[in-house]
Amino acid sequence: KPMEDELHDVKERLKRIQEAFNSPDFTEEEHIRIGFAVDRHKKNIKRLEEMIVRAKADHKELVMEK
Repeated sequence: KPMEDELHDVKERLKRIQEAFNSPDFTEEEHIRIGFAVDRHKKNIKRLEEMIVRAKADHKELVMEK
């Protein structure tokens, strides 16, 4: 899968998760778990952005194995 497509997908998921985090419909425990998901997605976005920069610098394909 192209890295840039994966990055886009993760950013879109993060938006939906952040909306859920801001919703009062969840319990405190659920908000804690959603918060962990937000953190993981932010770390994954950073990792993907770094991978893309490295691949471009090395003139490699921007494709990742899933």
